[in-house]
Amino acid sequence: MELDDMAPEVAQEFYPQALRMLHESGLPFMMGGGFALRQYTGMQRAMKDMDVFCSAGDCPRLLKLFSDEGFETELVDARWLAKAFKDGKYVDFIFNNPGSFTPVNDNWYRHATEGVEFGVPVKYISAEDLFKCKIYVQNRLLENSKEVYGWLENGAHFYVCGDKVRLGAAIQTALTEVVQREGGLGADVAADYVRNLKKQRRYLEDVY
Repeated sequence: MELDDMAPEVAQEFYPQALRMLHESGLPFMMGGGFALRQYTGMQRAMKDMDVFCSAGDCPRLLKLFSDEGFETELVDARWLAKAFKDGKYVDFIFNNPGSFTPVNDNWYRHATEGVEFGVPVKYISAEDLFKCKIYVQNRLLENSKEVYGWLENGAHFYVCGDKVRLGAAIQTALTEVVQREGGLGADVAADYVRNLKKQRRYLEDVY
């Protein structure tokens, strides 16, 4: 990927640094999100963070790697997501999906493809795994509405990555329905609940 394809202030330093750190660590990892999307579709978009897929076992080692280099780190949700961040720039470490039904394992690596980003050799999650990460999330939310609402009431964070029109809008609608159903709230109050999640940065979106 060329630097001009990225948000300039991020691309010039942050992504190359992060990728070099990952490569030199010798720990296995794969690129997802916008990097994998471009690999399979040719679609280019500016990105404000970097999605790195790894196993649950390797995630603590990768967090320590970044912590040792001065990054703040956070285990956002022990089931699937951690972050490393510095100066407003983020690396997301994804080792499952929010429903805990697609853990990253050796099969992901066997089906990964290879490429180069900023001069660093990398692997990308397969097109199938990229698809699995995004499909039917809204249906899963509704199927597990009671559990999802319980997570939200206990401080859970929500992270949405994908198509703004088809995925982002559908998930927000589904989540509002979950809150309305399980919280016994009116439609307007449930919509305010979801808007407040965004204000609290507990509902984060990387949509395009």
